[in-house]
Amino acid sequence: LLALTGSFLLLQVCAVIWEENVFDPATVLYMYQSPPGYLLAVVYVPAWCYFIVNCVRTGLQFKRKAAFYLALGIFYSIWILCLPVMILIANAALPDYSRQKSVTI
Repeated sequence: LLALTGSFLLLQVCAVIWEENVFDPATVLYMYQSPPGYLLAVVYVPAWCYFIVNCVRTGLQFKRKAAFYLALGIFYSIWILCLPVMILIANAALPDYSRQKSVTI
């Protein structure tokens, strides 16, 4: 858990530094269009796996709360995986001129 949290922090800092020092504002719209940004999105997958394993383990240990942990696992899985899926779709499928409008709120 500490390694996962440390990797999130390190990659977030690297992505912000990369955005400030390397990006050309004319071609890059947000920090996830960089190598640290892609790695940050990839780190969400092991975090999701860790979350699911712990939901299953806790649901099996406490049978009376298994339905709660099932719902928690489903809804938070959607929430956790939204960012990597959005980054993948935005960088692969959306044209540059509509990406800014679609990605930012």
